[in-house]
Amino acid sequence: MAEGFTRILGEGKVAVASSGLVANEVDPVTVEVMAEIGIEISNQTSNIKFG
Repeated sequence: MAEGFTRILGEGKVAVASSGLVANEVDPVTVEVMAEIGIEISNQTSNIKFG
């Protein structure tokens, strides 16, 4: 969700990257909730940056 908000609200101002210990897709419920407010995050994933 934070990545989605930052991509929209910080467009042209900040670079956005998502990382985690395990690569995962976004929870479908989260995708649905964000879509309700007009933010598309279904193609986002967390990318392994540590390890």
